[in-house]
Amino acid sequence: MIDNNEQFYPDMVDEQVTHILSGTRNDTTNRANARLIHGLKKIYAEDAQRLERIWERISHEAAIYELDTPVPGQQLSLPRPAELRPQPRHFSVWMVSGLVATLFIASSLLLFMSFNRSLSALGSQSRASGTASAFYLLLPSGVAKVDARTGHIIWHYSSPSGTAAIQLVHGPLVTKDTIFMPASDSTAYALDADRGTQRWSVTLEGLIPGAKPQLVDNVLYLTGATGIYALNPANGKLLHRYNLPPSHTSSSILLFPAAVGDGMLYIADIDKLSAVSLTDGKVVWSKTQGTGFGQPIFQDGVLYVAGKDKTSRSYVYAFKAASGEQLWKSTAAASICSILASSTAIYCGDRSGNLYAFSKEDGKTILNKAISGFSGRLIGLDSSTLYVNLEGPGSPTSASSSVSSIAALDANTGNLQWKYSDINQPPTSYWGKPEFAHSILQAYIQNGIICVTEEDGVAFALDSQGKLLWQNTSTISTGK
Repeated sequence: MIDNNEQFYPDMVDEQVTHILSGTRNDTTNRANARLIHGLKKIYAEDAQRLERIWERISHEAAIYELDTPVPGQQLSLPRPAELRPQPRHFSVWMVSGLVATLFIASSLLLFMSFNRSLSALGSQSRASGTASAFYLLLPSGVAKVDARTGHIIWHYSSPSGTAAIQLVHGPLVTKDTIFMPASDSTAYALDADRGTQRWSVTLEGLIPGAKPQLVDNVLYLTGATGIYALNPANGKLLHRYNLPPSHTSSSILLFPAAVGDGMLYIADIDKLSAVSLTDGKVVWSKTQGTGFGQPIFQDGVLYVAGKDKTSRSYVYAFKAASGEQLWKSTAAASICSILASSTAIYCGDRSGNLYAFSKEDGKTILNKAISGFSGRLIGLDSSTLYVNLEGPGSPTSASSSVSSIAALDANTGNLQWKYSDINQPPTSYWGKPEFAHSILQAYIQNGIICVTEEDGVAFALDSQGKLLWQNTSTISTGK
C-alpha cells in the first residue's frame, strides 16, 4: 500500500490495486494489504447493493410513468375517478427525493445516537476516574478530599466541634456519594462525597472514633463502648441499638467494630465473642476464650477472629457463623496485632514481627516468616501484594523518635518487594509529639494507591511500586 499518510481516492482503486500487487512484498505487508483489499471490497459491495436498490426503485417508478403516459397518436382513455393519481413525473421525483432524504436523516440519526452514546460513556468514565483518583484524609479538625495523584485538596470539612475521627487508621467509610465517620466528640457525620457538605450528624453515647462504620443491606452500623448502633444511612435516624449481651461482664468495652452477616452481629470484646440476632437482639451463640478476642471478619458464612486462650497463647480461629461451631484454630508465636482475609487465606502479624498466612479451608500454615522491623500491623492486600508497617529507631531530627516505613511484601512468600520511608524529611510540630516523628497514624489502599498520614502531620501517597506521588506537610497538618 502507498504511504499510510497519503490520501486514497475511490476512483483510483484500479491504480491502487495495481500498485499493491506490483510492489515489494513480505509477510507483514501481504497480510496488511489483504486486510485492506478485503475491507475495500466489503465497502464497495455494500455501496453497490445500496445503489442497486435505489436504481431498482427509480426504474420501477419510471416504468409506471411510461405506462401512464400516452404515445403520440394513441387515443387517450380517461381514468375512472377511483383511478385518479398525481402526475407521474411529479410523483417519481418526489418519491426519489423522499427516499434520499429518508436515507440521509436515518444515517444522521444513527451517527448522532452513536456520538451521544460515546459522550455518555466518556462522561461515565470521567466520573468513575474522578472518584477513583481521590481519597479522604482524616485531619485534626475534620476530613479532606485529596487528589490521589497530585495531593491537591479538593475540599476540606471542619467538624463543628473541631475534632475528627483521626483514629480511623484505615480511613472513613466511603460509598458512591457519601462519607461516614465517627468523631472523637461522640458524633457521627455523613458528608457529601463530591462537595464536602454535611448531610447529617448524630450524637451517640460512647461512640468509638477508631471503629470504622459498616454498611450492610442499607443499614449503617456504628460501634459504641457498650453496644452497636444501627442507623438509616440516608438521614442518620436511629433504627436500633444492640446492647452488649448480659453474659458479658460490666467491665467489658468494645474496641473493635462488629462484623455483620447472615442476619447477625458478631461482637468481640475483652471477655467473649457473641453472635446477636439482628431481628430481636437475642444472643444466638457465644464463646469465652482466655483474655478475649480481636476484630472479627465475616466471609462466606465463616467468622475469622484472633484471640488468646487461658495460657495467653495466641490463635486465629474459624467458626461457623450460624452456630459458633469451631472449624479450626492456628497458632501464632505472640499477640496478634491485625488480621486480613483474602479469597484463600487469613493473614496476620504478631508483636514479635512474624507474618502468617493460614488456609481458610483448614487453617494449615501457608506462610510463617519473621520480617525485620515488622510491627505486626497489616495495612492492606492488593492482588498478590501485602502492604505492612515497618518500624525503625531514630531519625536525623530526634534520637528518641521512631520511624515508620511502608513495605510491600509478596503475599505468597513474604519477600520484600520495596519499602518507603520519609526519614530524610523534617517532621512538623503540629501534633506536639516529636518522639513520634514519622510514625504512621493512618494508612490504607484505594485503587492501587497507598495513602499515609503520620503522627507529625505529614501526609504522602505512593503508587503500587513504592514511587512517591506527592508529599504534603503544612497544608495537611493544619487542615487548611
